[in-house]
Amino acid sequence: AEAAESARVQAEAEAAAAAEQEAAAAEAARLAEETAQAERRDAEEVEQSRTSEQRLHAADAFAELSATAATAGDTLVAEAPAATTVEDDLLDDDVDDSPMPTYPPADTDMASLFRELSSLGLEDEPTGGPPAPPAPRPKPSGSSAAAGKPKKKGLFGR
Repeated sequence: AEAAESARVQAEAEAAAAAEQEAAAAEAARLAEETAQAERRDAEEVEQSRTSEQRLHAADAFAELSATAATAGDTLVAEAPAATTVEDDLLDDDVDDSPMPTYPPADTDMASLFRELSSLGLEDEPTGGPPAPPAPRPKPSGSSAAAGKPKKKGLFGR
């Protein structure tokens, strides 16, 4: 009986040790998962801050370019190309390296154009004569038949 008792105590000790090892392994796995999640959150925050910083710089650059374009009164005018002969053109195998001509922006007041366009339709009058009077509404018939029935209440006649 003592051997059975010592075997039982030893089995309980081994089971407790195995349970303790499983608990330690589960705790280690939980800590590893939490660490991985924290690293992912940190990486996402870094990416978001980098993206927002890029957008801020892009917005600043766009604002600066817009302000420069709005205040710049001069426009670039391309120089006229030098006169060449047909022989020079035939001998010249290179692609034309002269810049494309630039044109000044149109000085158009869009608001005044829109006002003018919107006023165009107001001066026209219909040529069909005076407007026709509205058609008379038909009077409901059968009001005496409806008086005998009780009124239905609600959407489905409850």
